[in-house]
Amino acid sequence: MPSGKGVTISVTAETDAGKRRHMEDYLDVRLAPSNEALRNTPGLKEQAFVGVFDGHGGKEAALYARERLWDLIQEQSKFRTTDRQKVAEAIKDAYLGLHREMEPMRPRWKPNKLGDQSTAGTTACTVIFRQDHFYVANVGDSGAVLATVNQRAGEEGQPPVIATMLSKDHKPEDPVETKRVESLGGQVKISRKGVPRVVWERKKTSDDPDKPPTVDLIPFLSVSRSLGDFWSWCERTQKFVVSPHPDVDIHPLDPTCQKFLVLASDGLWNVMSPQDAVNFIWEYKTTPADEKDEKVSASRDVVRALIDEALYRWRKKGMFADNISVVIAFLTQEGTEDRALQSLLRCQDSKAKTRPEREEESQQRVEERLPFKRSREETEGETISLTRPPLQKKSRQERDSGCESDSGSPVAESEGSLIPEGPSSGTSPQTVEPCSSSPILVSSPPLPACESTPPGLD
Repeated sequence: MPSGKGVTISVTAETDAGKRRHMEDYLDVRLAPSNEALRNTPGLKEQAFVGVFDGHGGKEAALYARERLWDLIQEQSKFRTTDRQKVAEAIKDAYLGLHREMEPMRPRWKPNKLGDQSTAGTTACTVIFRQDHFYVANVGDSGAVLATVNQRAGEEGQPPVIATMLSKDHKPEDPVETKRVESLGGQVKISRKGVPRVVWERKKTSDDPDKPPTVDLIPFLSVSRSLGDFWSWCERTQKFVVSPHPDVDIHPLDPTCQKFLVLASDGLWNVMSPQDAVNFIWEYKTTPADEKDEKVSASRDVVRALIDEALYRWRKKGMFADNISVVIAFLTQEGTEDRALQSLLRCQDSKAKTRPEREEESQQRVEERLPFKRSREETEGETISLTRPPLQKKSRQERDSGCESDSGSPVAESEGSLIPEGPSSGTSPQTVEPCSSSPILVSSPPLPACESTPPGLD
């Protein structure tokens, strides 16, 4: 990246209930740290956070994660450093801390249909933009995708941008996850509809005090990692079978090559491949308004158009659409004009994200124009000028070396996503044990590199 150039991050996000009776998806978009220590620290006060939380068994865990995760990350002492490894560790610690915080909240949450304590849990896929890197953390099957310039754009059959998965789904059918679940005392079984699920060993007590409790083995959860699924505590191994331990990856930030990121729940990824989604966004972004078809023209913006396309694909498959949450973060190098992007996104005051919760609403909308760096204090309703410290141009070798159930009801079934990732009567512990199967990656797999920009970006 040329010296002295900054990055503008423009985010548009929306959720839709689809054809589900209840809305259990939530998303979060934050313009800057809320922690006072970070806001007063040069080099750390300019950050952005986006996240998608796909709840199951109720909305409570997803809502709690949306409200608390970013604050909890900022509270970690390791997050207040410039050491990327420590920052990654802080993110992981915050995920585990959030899981612990949910436990005393559980008795207040809505019981499941069988009268047990709440079986609400949630996936969590988040991205933090900070200095010249971004951090991707994930539990469950919500996913993050990066759109990168295709070096071979213009050749026959080659798209202008390439989709790269930034996260891995944690699914019971993944052999690695199956082995981990079984090693912690759990089981994976196929449900009546053919979906692999982590088994809930649900204890049933008899009215006869002389009879010992019985155990029902219920194929229950279609993700193998999540936050808040306390029913999965295994007394034999003293571990959570459904692990709250996230994968955390670190990637260099380079808007000359990377054009946008997409975070979404499996309501999108179950009907669109990462490349499908990236192609759709790119075509919408670069197609003049008068050439868009009627459906696209009627849409408010690209994220709404993408959700509408996903809903159409659910209908085409003859299936009831799942909840859908999508966050799109466009990356623009400061000092370059992206007219197509400017025509798509509208600015909105940062307080839009703090509007009162609209319970049982089929759609939640958050649209933010996110400055990645600010040259002065933010004031309400005022335009923010952008600056960023110079980034050193690194070689490819240097860059490479840097750095759950869809429902909580035992009888509910749903299909898994495109790629592999209630409680017992016993008392869950107050601590979360380390999990060796979810390492923090100091140096993530290299992302596609690019030297040029395809038509339509300049």
